[in-house]
Formats: sequence, C-alpha cells, structure tokens
Amino acid sequence: GGATANRPGAQDTAASRRKETKRSGGGGVLADAISGLTGKCFLDEYESDGEEEADLLEVETKKLRLRMYIYAAENLPRYSSCVTVVINPRSANEEKVSTDYAPESNSPVWEHSIDKEVHVTSGGNSYCDIRVYGKRIMGETLLGSYSLNLPSSPMEVPKRQMLTLSSSSGMASWAAANAGNTNVPRLTIVWQLCREGSYALDFHRIAGMDAEDLEKTLHTITVKLVKLKLNHDSPKQRIGVTV
Repeated sequence: GGATANRPGAQDTAASRRKETKRSGGGGVLADAISGLTGKCFLDEYESDGEEEADLLEVETKKLRLRMYIYAAENLPRYSSCVTVVINPRSANEEKVSTDYAPESNSPVWEHSIDKEVHVTSGGNSYCDIRVYGKRIMGETLLGSYSLNLPSSPMEVPKRQMLTLSSSSGMASWAAANAGNTNVPRLTIVWQLCREGSYALDFHRIAGMDAEDLEKTLHTITVKLVKLKLNHDSPKQRIGVTV
C-alpha cells in the first residue's frame, strides 16, 4: 500500500477524488440524512468537521411562541381534574405546563392560558402531549390524552379544536361502569404557533364562540375620503391613502 501512495501522480489522483466528492455533495451520513429530509443539498462543497455539522442542524430548528388556551372538557369521569401539556416530550427541549385542579365534575372548566417559547423543526417532528388527570383520595389517575402535532411554520390565525381524548385505564373503568353512555370525552382548546410579538387575539372569546361564528364571512365595505389634513407644511406632492 505504501508503494502505491508514493507512485508519481497517486497523490494527484487521490486529491482529485476528494475534490470530486465535495462537488457531488458528499460529506458523510449526516449530510445525506439532512439532504434526504429537505430534498436538496445544503452545500456544493461540504467539509466534514463538527462545527459545520452543528450549524446545519441549527438551521433546521426555529424558535416560535406557542399560545394555548385550555378551556373545558366534557363527558369525563367525575373527578377533580387538571390538564398537563408536555411540549416536545422525551427531548432536550421538553417542558411541562399544568393547570390548577378544577372541582369534581363531568364537564370541568379550566380557562387556563399558556404562552411559551418552543423549538420546532422543519421536518414536522415537534408535538405536544395533552394529558387530563383526575384526582381522588386514592391518588391521581390519567383520564385521557391527545398528541397535537405542531407545524414547522407560524400559523396565520388561532385554531379552536375539540380534541377527542384517547382511552386510558382510568377512562376504561369509567366507561365499563357507564356502558350506556355513548358520548365521547372531549377537550376544547384554542391554540396558535406564532412569531414573537405578533398580534394576539382574545383566545377566551374564541373558545366561547358558536361553530357558525367561527366560519369565515366575506363582507364588502365602501370607503369615501372626504377630507385630508396634514400636520405639517410640505411642498406640493402626490399623497397616497391606504385603507
């Protein structure tokens, strides 16, 4: 092997192969994996060192704000209950937020607001686990849960959802004792993933709206400019008015 490396032109050939590999977007498993996720190659020439690999991974992560309003639930077992939201569970950015316990009820109301900075990835792998817990003298039990996927880009408007909770041991025992009850347990939330400083609508008002009030309606208005007064003297020039 050593003799081959010392042959005239061998080093030029090896250097040429390395240069060709860079042009083709080579650079190891990490570059191939990221390229596969995004459908494109990030760099025409890729140097395989730890700093650039870390930079590529950072490009894929965004910091946005998760605003969520935990409103109320229905058709639950009669417990004193709370809601826990686990953001990006089982990751380095995991964070938990919980409401207070509501009094014993089949239809508890929390009216709890959450406003947190979250990390989302362009691959769409970010999500929240929303869990409803019930508490009695014997302790706490999981009544139901829902996995909410987070988009990789900001949402234009808030979304109100009635989440159908998945069954759990606590819910199963209640369902067995109430076999004639066909109503499914549901949790109402309003949420939005948005940029920092964006205009925040009244989530409490949205949560209490009827379904038809949430439908988009097109209205036509007519505006007539009657008078315009400037607050300072200026040379004559064309002035535009935007409504």
